[in-house]
Amino acid sequence: MREHLADYVALVRDAAPVVDLGCGRGEFLELLRENGIAASGVDSNASCVHECRARGLDVVQADLLTHLRGLADKGLGTVFAAQVAEHLPPPLLAELLSQAFRVLRAGGLLLLETVNPRSVVGFLEVYTRDLTHERPLHPDTLRFLASAVGFTDVRVEYRAPVDPSAKLRSVPPEELPERTAQVLNENVARLNELIYGPQEYVLIAVR
Repeated sequence: MREHLADYVALVRDAAPVVDLGCGRGEFLELLRENGIAASGVDSNASCVHECRARGLDVVQADLLTHLRGLADKGLGTVFAAQVAEHLPPPLLAELLSQAFRVLRAGGLLLLETVNPRSVVGFLEVYTRDLTHERPLHPDTLRFLASAVGFTDVRVEYRAPVDPSAKLRSVPPEELPERTAQVLNENVARLNELIYGPQEYVLIAVR
C-alpha cells in the first residue's frame, strides 16, 4: 500500500496542508510525515483511527462530509481520497466535490483515486468484489462533475496496469499473411485496451 501511494507524495509536496479522506490505517499520512508535509486524516472506522493515533498521526473519527463541512474556507492545499468516491451515492459525491472546492485555496489540488470501470478486469475483479461500492465512476463523468463545481485543469491519470503476461498475445507476422496478421493484431490490441486496461485512475483537479 505504501508503494502504491508513494507516487502521490511528489504531487502534494508544494500543496500542504493535506487532508486524507478515508485515511484507513494511515499509510499515506505516514509517507507525508516522513517527507515533512503537513497532513491530517479522517476516517469513520474506529479501529483504523485508533491505530493511526497510536502511531502519532493526526486523525479524527468522523463522517467524511461532516468533517469537510466543518473546515474553514480556502484553508487546505490538497484534498486527497483513495478508493472513496465509488462508495458515495451521487448526491454525496457532488457535495464532496463542492466542499473540496470550498476548503481548497487557489491553486490547491483535489486528488480522487478510484476503480477504472473502463477496464473489464478492473470492473470485474476489483469493483464488483466490494459490496459497499455504490456505483462505478466513468473517468469522463468524474472529470465533468469536478469541472462543473469550478475546478480547472481537470485531468485523469491511469494507474495499476495489468501485468503484460496476463494480456492477449499478438500473432507473429511471419505466421500469417501480412494483411491477416495486421488486422488480427490490431483487434488483439483493442481487446487488450478494453479488457486489460489500467485498473484504477486518479482525478487531478486544480482549484
